[in-house]
Amino acid sequence: MAKFVNLYENQIPSSAATLGSLSALTANKGHIIIGLIIANTSETDAVTVDVWIKDTVPDPDELIYLCKNTTLGPGGAVELIEGKVVIDADTQSLWAEGTPTNLANAFVSVLENA
Repeated sequence: MAKFVNLYENQIPSSAATLGSLSALTANKGHIIIGLIIANTSETDAVTVDVWIKDTVPDPDELIYLCKNTTLGPGGAVELIEGKVVIDADTQSLWAEGTPTNLANAFVSVLENA
């Protein structure tokens, strides 16, 4: 059964980390990402972020970037998804990293098993 969930990453590290954990997919279903906001929580420093979808099959090194080297000024934010993005396999997950570390946070809204 489809359900809405919110995933939150309070401090995006400088090394790659997943943005929350999605439920296992039901047969013939997918997860629909309906919102993704990245915010810089620092009042004084800029932060540069990358956000991508990683699929471990067929090529674990292939990354599908939603943003790359996106710089947010102090207190700034960006909405990365204004439409919808479908994750259609249990082998796909959402990742992020930010430099300097722990200055950005992420909020993701997902309709799981739609």
